[in-house]
Amino acid sequence: MNGPRTPRPARPGPLAFAMERETTPVRIAAALRAEIARGVLPPGTRIPEMEFTAAFGVSRHTLREAISLLVAEGLLTRASFKGVEVTKLSGADVRDIYAARRLIELAAVDALNRAPPALIEALMAAIQAVVAVPLSADSQTMNEADIAVHLALVAIHRSKRVTAAYKVLMAESQILLVRAYDAEDVAETITNHAAFGEMLRAGDFAAARAQLETRLLNSEEQLVRAAEE
Repeated sequence: MNGPRTPRPARPGPLAFAMERETTPVRIAAALRAEIARGVLPPGTRIPEMEFTAAFGVSRHTLREAISLLVAEGLLTRASFKGVEVTKLSGADVRDIYAARRLIELAAVDALNRAPPALIEALMAAIQAVVAVPLSADSQTMNEADIAVHLALVAIHRSKRVTAAYKVLMAESQILLVRAYDAEDVAETITNHAAFGEMLRAGDFAAARAQLETRLLNSEEQLVRAAEE
């Protein structure tokens, strides 16, 4: 004779969470990230709690949440007896970042011939936006336009995880981008992107891949020197 059946657990009803689109810690992290990218907070700069909670007008708990986000990205480091500071990258760190960048970006060029037209159009639009940047543009404008091209290229992978990993690499790279673009830098960046775009339009993906690889290697060497100095 069978015993009594064990009752099934009640099926939970639909879950509902109150979610803010962008929390205060996320906004603070974005502000700190921007200051690091601009060179206002160079490598080794301490982030004292009292000073920064007063500057943002938030609690220590909120600031610590924002700091934790940037620690996870590698932009901030918790150092013994020093508290939190902007991460100092070594030459070896830079080489590691660029090794990963080459793996992701060069593979994206290899995948262009299989990419949906919409993603290729988005990439070409990002390149055109760089080409349209005036020579008098400030560093932040040029840097943002340049990053947009690389992100549009990485989007060719059609992988959220690859894009998320790539954004972390780019965020770490920003730690060393403390020298402002001058007119010569802006002109060179525009010329490089224009040539890259022409190669893509012509369907010469091998040439585009080689040009991008050369640019990444040159950028790597510049940032290695910056890290070692």
